[in-house]
Amino acid sequence: MKTKHLFVLLTISVVLSYAQIWKVEGFVFLDSNQNKVFDKGEKGLANVPVSDGYQIVLTDKNGYYALQPKEREPIIFVSFPSGYFNINFWQRVRGNEEMERIDFPLYKINEKSSIFLIQVTDIHSTFSEICYRDVGKFVYEANEFRPDFVVATGDLVMDANPLKNEEDVIRYYELYKSLMRNLKPPLFNLPGNHEHPWSIPTSSPLYDRGAYKE
Repeated sequence: MKTKHLFVLLTISVVLSYAQIWKVEGFVFLDSNQNKVFDKGEKGLANVPVSDGYQIVLTDKNGYYALQPKEREPIIFVSFPSGYFNINFWQRVRGNEEMERIDFPLYKINEKSSIFLIQVTDIHSTFSEICYRDVGKFVYEANEFRPDFVVATGDLVMDANPLKNEEDVIRYYELYKSLMRNLKPPLFNLPGNHEHPWSIPTSSPLYDRGAYKE
């Protein structure tokens, strides 16, 4: 019995040690010259939320943040403070190093009193002439309306759930990206139940939310 307890303690120690080593850190800053580099003299932004989707940390007075992601290849993203923006507000970490540095350059904007957005759902991208026609029409009309941004709220692809190999999953997602590539306003995507391939091996990096993140 003592041996079993010792094994459990050793296992926990290994897991805790791994979590303590793996860290992402960086700065959120005002990119005055918009060159995407934290140059000398540029100002770090305090109290800006940074997250991996599981936890949220705030930057310190110098704009510095650090967190220990719950996943090995997380998506790290920043929430804009009032009066700041950058379309590149998230980055995927590949986890090749025990410590990764990710900076988030922001720039000032003139805030509007109102926002005009277009929300679209159930695009169900598939390899058919009807899909090409309908999505193409949507993209054209969305560009004509010139919204501040577009939000696609789920079911981006026809159905990734029953697909049994990675190649087919990738083809569906590449199709969706190609259909939306001519959209001029910023596009923000949210996953629906069709975006989770559950029939491929669980060991695949594309399993469940993996394909959507890629």
